Amino acid sequence: MTNKEKYIEYLNNSSIYNNTPIFLLPDFLNIVAEDWEVVLVEENSQLKAVLPYAIKGNLLTKRIYLPLLSFYQSFLLYDVNEETAIINQLFAQLPKTVKSYFKLLPQYHLVDLNALAYKQENYCTYIINKNIELYSIRKNHQRNIKKAINNNLVIEAAQNVNTAFDVIKQTFSRQNTTLDVDAEQFNQLVSWTRTTQRGEIWNCKDQNHQIHASVLLLKDATTTYYILGGYNDEFKNSGAKTFLLWTLIQQSIVKGKIFNFCGSTKKSIANYFEGFNATPTPISIWKKQLL
Repeated sequence: MTNKEKYIEYLNNSSIYNNTPIFLLPDFLNIVAEDWEVVLVEENSQLKAVLPYAIKGNLLTKRIYLPLLSFYQSFLLYDVNEETAIINQLFAQLPKTVKSYFKLLPQYHLVDLNALAYKQENYCTYIINKNIELYSIRKNHQRNIKKAINNNLVIEAAQNVNTAFDVIKQTFSRQNTTLDVDAEQFNQLVSWTRTTQRGEIWNCKDQNHQIHASVLLLKDATTTYYILGGYNDEFKNSGAKTFLLWTLIQQSIVKGKIFNFCGSTKKSIANYFEGFNATPTPISIWKKQLL
């Protein structure tokens, strides 16, 4: 069997599958990645570690990349003994590419890949891992939440995914950036998350059924991830985005899950996340470039 086939077979165990971070699951990678492969370390037919990775291009353009709809691209150790040796075995199996990009799971923040010729980039995500009350978040967030409530805004799962997708795209347009995901791929991901109960797209709407804000969440056994979100320019002052996120955070905490905002390098966005009383949490990005 190929490494990919071995990995998929290994995940046939429902307990292992359910406890694997969503970004490392084959079904997820099939949707978000142009192509993906996996390297693994095994001993006596037992997996000791795996490293699934997204890959695209060919010859001089071949690179390991992080798909936009993903957040972590990381190995997973099943054997914590001989950690350094196992990690070296994993990375030694990777193909030669012009660029490589890995964003490690939080538990591997202290892992050092410098000896493997990777360069580290420090990065923070923003996490809420305990119950928080309305009074504990920033005053501006409190005002926006109360404004949305007073305007009788309601929150519900999106019925028309394309309409919600259009609202999210507005945010990228305002920032003069392109959302490198098409509606078909977005719909595939939402359909899969709904079928497997691993995520949902939510809307905040008014009494006239006009969408003010939309958010895409992903979920695994431990965590709820905020992947994409946006608001309608026509209702930018309605408080909808903050009200929507606040409600979804509460739902996540009630279910015993961490809420992960999935970071940002933009100070204004990071400040917005921290306004929910989210804690900055360091994670490591490791890059390699041959040229």
